[in-house]
Formats: sequence, structure tokens, C-alpha cells
Amino acid sequence: MNSAQDLSPDQPGAVRTGLGALIVLALTCFHLLTITPGHTWYICDFGLYLQHTHNILAGIDYSRTGYLINPYRIISPAAYPPVFPLILTPFYALFGLNYFLLKSVVVVFFGAMLGVTFLWARKYVRAPFVYFYPLLLGLTPALWENKNFILSDLPFLFFLFAVVMLAERREEVPAGSDRRRWTWVLMGLLISLSYGTRAVGIILAPSLLIHDLIRYRKPTLFSLAATLLAVGLLTIQSLLLSSHGSGLSGYIIQLEGIGSQNFYNLFLALKNLGRLILGPEPLWFSYPLFAAILALAAWGLIIQLRRGLALIHLLALCYLGVLFLFPHQPARYLFALLPLFLLWFLMGLQDLAGRMNRRRAGAFAALILTAVFMGYGLKYHALITRPPRPRVDAPAAVEMLDFIKSKTPLSSRIMFSNPRVLAFITGRESSVWHCTPEKEDLLTYIKRIRATHLVLPLWKPECAARLIRDHPDVFQELMANEMFRVYLILQDVLEKQGN
Repeated sequence: MNSAQDLSPDQPGAVRTGLGALIVLALTCFHLLTITPGHTWYICDFGLYLQHTHNILAGIDYSRTGYLINPYRIISPAAYPPVFPLILTPFYALFGLNYFLLKSVVVVFFGAMLGVTFLWARKYVRAPFVYFYPLLLGLTPALWENKNFILSDLPFLFFLFAVVMLAERREEVPAGSDRRRWTWVLMGLLISLSYGTRAVGIILAPSLLIHDLIRYRKPTLFSLAATLLAVGLLTIQSLLLSSHGSGLSGYIIQLEGIGSQNFYNLFLALKNLGRLILGPEPLWFSYPLFAAILALAAWGLIIQLRRGLALIHLLALCYLGVLFLFPHQPARYLFALLPLFLLWFLMGLQDLAGRMNRRRAGAFAALILTAVFMGYGLKYHALITRPPRPRVDAPAAVEMLDFIKSKTPLSSRIMFSNPRVLAFITGRESSVWHCTPEKEDLLTYIKRIRATHLVLPLWKPECAARLIRDHPDVFQELMANEMFRVYLILQDVLEKQGN
């Protein structure tokens, strides 16, 4: 019986790295060549990131974004961590609002993440399976789609797994050497960049210290120094940018009491992993295939745990804890676990193939990997053939935004489904509506914040359309096209109704 390690002859490290680098470069070029024009209204986080970028360049308060939080429908904190806006700043300064270029920055980080995770995966997976790792990760349909949004998810993955790889390799550096002394500096810098990119990066420092307690029975000087450096860098960052509310505190307001939804969220996380990789149709293909992938990943996890508890296991556990505490999170929040999940899948596949003779091992691996890439293809087909999403640079959207900028006072407060983008482009304060009947009446909320206008997107009117229909005396139509309606909110009429 052969082991997984006997499936292929050992190759020189330079050759393995060179081929891996070519695969990563080809995948990065593929993503660059498939960037879509403009930007969709979907996932309007990019409006907040770009507003922060603008504020940094203008030298004004980092957190002054014009986004007004609706406490009955919190779609994001008032501010985001500053590292991603800082990364965008030089490109925005030189080329302005160039969506293609800003998306290209995201793709470059995606390629860097593929390179880091490939180097990390070589510790656990041998050739030829290791070469499929960047392919499986780089061609994941959800990641391919995500690169078309100006978001921090992919830069965060690079910083996160750079920390993981560095932590696992620190033992290879001789104690007392100059390289070992500088490693903790790099670790502290990467931890601060992770947390400064996405607040969930806070899990890195405690995971590192807990790992030391389990392995060495005490925190090591390396981990303590790296953590203290990260804290110092983050403190300086906060003082320089006055980015209050952009870290963990900005998410605390979203916490709710522990209930059934929290436990369901863990099941949803597993379901979302399948959604990130495979399309929903046909069910007879996608469900059994994901079950097979899941089984192989579970076996790969067992194999990895047999080698010892690693930092990545604690990070995954802490990350699941965050998902448990914050219900109703989008599927893209599972991106942080996707590289680990696919690594476990390949480890499980490699081990089972290693228990067969060479011919059967090749056929078995080829069958599974072919099925996975067929699943990718079905997901790509679903993404490509679906109706196009409305874009912020579409003529109707440009007309609406220009109307807001030219025909409304700067002091206006506007209700809109995508308030962060509207606030960034028009410079007007904006808030989102809520449709939950048991919470404060929407009309009462509009009156309380003294909103002056409402913009109704015709592709997703939600409850705002009913509100306008039920109160025609409160909303006066000012502008209309094939995508939007702009209404003036008559606050004096609202005041009389309140009396």
C-alpha cells in the first residue's frame, strides 16, 4: 500500500515554486482580463471605502462619510478600518474614480494571496496535487465574482495567510539569528495590517498567544513582542486618522442576544461554503459533489490535526465564533475559511489516492477533480447568464446622481437603499430604510431624522414603494427615469400628521 507521498517523484523546490508561480501569474492575468466595467450597486460597501479614501486625500475627518446609521437596519459600521482606503489612496489621487484600476489593485492582492497560500500549502500537499491548490482557489467562482467589487476581502486574505505562513515557518529560523529577530517585527506589522483591513483580524493576536500556551505552556517572547508591536501600530494609526468606530467597536452595535439564529448561522456557514464553490443546479450533481468534497475535507482535517494543533485551527475556530455572534452575515464572510477548506479537501484526496495503486490513484483523483471543475463551470455559467445588475455608471443612475448634486441643497438628508454610495457620490447625508413592522414605523423614523428626499430604485423598491403609495401627500415626485424616482419629503405635512 502506497502512501500519498509516493504518488510522484520528489522535485526540486525551485521547480515546484516556479511552476506554482506560473499558475498564480496565469490566474492573476485571467482575473485582470475579466474585470467588468463600472461598478454595480450590489454590495455598496465600496462607497464607504472610497469616501474614506477621499477623506484621507482631502485631509478631513476620516469618519465623516455622510452615512447615517439606521439602528433598525444596520448594514455596516459608520466607518471601516483604514488600511484598504490607504492602499487605494495613491491610485485614487493619480487617476480619480477609475473603477477598472481600483479593481485591478484588488486583483493584485488576490494574486499575492494565491502565491502565499501556495507556499503555505506545500507543507501539507505534494506534487502533483499541490499544483491544483491555486487552481481550485483561484478559479473559485465566488472569488472570481468578488474581484469585480472594490472591497477589502481579498487584501485581507493576503494579510491573514501571510501571518499564518510566517507563524508556521518561524520555527525553521534559528533562535538568536538576525532573521529570527526581524521575523517578529514582520509578524507584528502583518497582524496590524490584518486588523486594519478588516476588524475580524482581531482574532490573530489571541489565537497566536493561545497557540503558544498550548504548545509551549507559556506565551513566547516572539508572540508577545509581535502582539505589542501590532497594538502600538494600531494605536498610532487611530491617532493619525482619528478613525474612531472603524475597528471592533463599530460592530458591537450589531450584536444581539444569543438565540436560535446564532446556531443556525453555523449551519448556514457550511451551506455557504457550498454556494461559494458550486452552482445550485442541477441538484442531483451539486449536492452529492459537495457531500464528497465535504467528506474529503473532513478527512484532510483529521490528517492535519494528527500532525499537531496549528495556528490555523485556532483561527478557524475563532472565526466561526465571530460568525456565531453576528448573525445574518453574507456568504462572502466565508472567504477567510475557503483556502483552509480547499487545503483539507486536497489533503483528504491525496491521502485516499495514496492508498491505491498508481493507476487507480490517478483515475480516482482525476474523476474527483474533473467533477469539481465541472461544478465550477456550472457556477460560472449561472453567474455569466444571469440578468445584469444595475450599475452606478449606467446613464439612468448618472442622471439621478447628477440631479441630486445639482437640484438639492448640500444639507439634504436622503433615504435610499444604497446610502453609502449615494453619500459618497453626491456629498449628501443618506440613510437606509427598514421594513420590519415590529420596529419603529418607517414614516416616524423619516420624521425623526428629518430626511428631506427619498430615492426609489425601481429594481428593488421594497417597502418604500408602499410607503409612498400610502402617503401621497407626504412625497412629491421631482424626477423620474427608467431606474429611479426622486421624491421630496414634505416635513411640514409630516409634522401636521404627528399632531
